[in-house]
Amino acid sequence: MTKGSGSLAVTAIGAHPAGEIQRLVAAELEPTPLTRKLARFARLLTVAIRRPPC
Repeated sequence: MTKGSGSLAVTAIGAHPAGEIQRLVAAELEPTPLTRKLARFARLLTVAIRRPPC
């Protein structure tokens, strides 16, 4: 097509699979057991580093 004109009517928004992927990614996810253990370890390590030597 080299010349011409056209029109487009939008009938739906967010119906594309990419919209579904974005919705899933944006959702808050429950932390996994490994994530919880790593967070606990990080807190303990921070306390141990901050504690002054005896």
